[in-house]
Amino acid sequence: MKNQFTSFLKTGFCPVTFKVPVLFFVVMLLSAVSFESVAQKLTDPALNFAIFVKEDVKLIGTEVEGRVAAGGNLILTNSTYQVVPKTDDGFKYGGVPISLAVRGGVELNGSNLQINAKNYIKIGNPNQPAALKANYVTSDFWVKNVNGAPGRIFLNVSPSELGVSESNNPIFENIFGTDPGKIDIDGAFQKFVSTSKALGELPNNVVMKNMDNGGAPAIAGPFTSASDLPMKPKFILDPNKINVLNISASIWNSFQNGMFFEGFSSSPGFAVIVNILDANGEVKFFSLPDFQNNKGHVIFNFPGAKSEIKFTNSSSEIYGIILAPEAHVVKQSNANLVGQVIARSFVHDGHEIHYHPLKSEWYDKAIYVDASTRCEKDAPYLDYEVSSNFNSQGMLVKIEWLAPDGTVVETLENQPKKGTLLFPGAAVDAEGKGIAWPGWQFVNGKWEQVDDLNAKLRLSGSKIRVTLNPVFLADFSYPQSTQRCFTNPPPPETPLPVRLVSFRVEEREQNTAGLEWAIENATDFSHFEIEKSRDGLKFTGLGNVRFSKGQNRYSFVDGNPGSGLNFYRLKMVDLDGTFAHSDIRSLALKEAAVSYGYPNPASEILTVFSALTQGARVFDTMGREVESVSLKTGKTDINVSNWKSGLYLIRTESSKETIKVIKN
Repeated sequence: MKNQFTSFLKTGFCPVTFKVPVLFFVVMLLSAVSFESVAQKLTDPALNFAIFVKEDVKLIGTEVEGRVAAGGNLILTNSTYQVVPKTDDGFKYGGVPISLAVRGGVELNGSNLQINAKNYIKIGNPNQPAALKANYVTSDFWVKNVNGAPGRIFLNVSPSELGVSESNNPIFENIFGTDPGKIDIDGAFQKFVSTSKALGELPNNVVMKNMDNGGAPAIAGPFTSASDLPMKPKFILDPNKINVLNISASIWNSFQNGMFFEGFSSSPGFAVIVNILDANGEVKFFSLPDFQNNKGHVIFNFPGAKSEIKFTNSSSEIYGIILAPEAHVVKQSNANLVGQVIARSFVHDGHEIHYHPLKSEWYDKAIYVDASTRCEKDAPYLDYEVSSNFNSQGMLVKIEWLAPDGTVVETLENQPKKGTLLFPGAAVDAEGKGIAWPGWQFVNGKWEQVDDLNAKLRLSGSKIRVTLNPVFLADFSYPQSTQRCFTNPPPPETPLPVRLVSFRVEEREQNTAGLEWAIENATDFSHFEIEKSRDGLKFTGLGNVRFSKGQNRYSFVDGNPGSGLNFYRLKMVDLDGTFAHSDIRSLALKEAAVSYGYPNPASEILTVFSALTQGARVFDTMGREVESVSLKTGKTDINVSNWKSGLYLIRTESSKETIKVIKN
């Protein structure tokens, strides 16, 4: 492997014109940086649950000092078990801390489960595998079987203290899913599987020494063969980096006299990744005293393991994070596990689990691109600025102009991280005034539209692709032409006997498009031709409106605009045939049964179309609720002037739709 990071880059993009990170998973040390960045840990998708399992969780041991999330069922056996959260930074739903979250049902089997520390529980399917009921009485807050069989879940708090009831944030509710504020356990495990495999591909950089022969040379890993390995090994760590120990399960289990480590550090950028390879069945844990004070920096990773893994024969506590997202993990040791368990399924059959979060900080390598367009001296420009959450001082970027279908229109190498670009196909004279424009060609003394590659950049969906390892894709909009600054050939110098004051297009009832415009200083003028396009380049005639002396306002209705983007312009024709075009206006329409918002992006007022009267909630990209709104049938105007620039998701309550909008 030439580069330990290149094999597991995960690419993606977010087509936006404002600053939003596009994440590419790279395991790196978090170093001091002077830009905005958020330190992340590999375990963040587990939301501070001590036991975070995609399928079933079976509890046989005595207690977990932490929280439990089960993507399947929770199975209890004939015992008494306690869930004891020790911190207040756990997952909350409806503002209430959740110490037990189960997507499926709970099988009590006569067991008593005690929930401590004024925490709450959520059970997604109370009817499987056995029907459950809940009692919300203040002095006796419990869940048990409907048929009265032995076993209960006791909550060590009253409903009034939590502010819950059978009708308000009830116990029996599925809080797993992709909606904001819920536990996206399936998405989390997709990340964990990728993470586990990626960590497993990192090259071994930990060496081993023989404690019985201090003068012997160090042995380099990976350690997958028992030949010539000492029975009393010492692994040498580098306190200034991520340490990767790749060792087969059979070799790990063979060290009967224990093993020793040297070089631990408490630095947030320090970690020990123990990739236990080919694990299938028993995995022994020996006395690892050095791990006790460094447990927040240790990950026991089981890459690719899909069978059952049993932690056995240990009288010493297991310190660290267990990452086995595709394996069925069983803890059978007679000592505690201090860390976290992330597994496909989990059986707790021995002593206690004490939650201890990962302290090593990691971050996703990302770049950010601010891109905006403007017109200056009748020339179209794009301004951009690239920032990163890693040290990119002195680095140059590659910028590619992309048509909506992904075709590369132009490539610019070795560009600075901040600059201004003239649109491909545009040109300026010595004074910087525009003399050519993308999508136009000067033929036989006049400008004519052409459908070449440069013209594609005028269409919605065009992007720039910026490469600084990783890559960022950013949308942009071709700057509109105005009477003060033209981004297409200016009208003839001989003015028409009319001046266009305003021109707008808006949605009307029954999915029609209404065009309205106002004029002034009109004398002896002929008519207006309404032209329409679906791509913003090729326009066809839609209808005519005659000029009427003394009339300053005109309108036209397109009765069949069609779903998607519709482009309109006015062709203003004089009596002698001389004409000029107005600026282009666009209107986005969807099917009547689908909710949507426009204009998009919006600056002041966002109009939301809904096929029915319903409520909706607005969330930002972090899943935080911004506000709730009431939508009426048809159009509802929402004032977004106080929203911060960025992407927002509007979730409708009845039609269950998600409307994506951008605030400029």
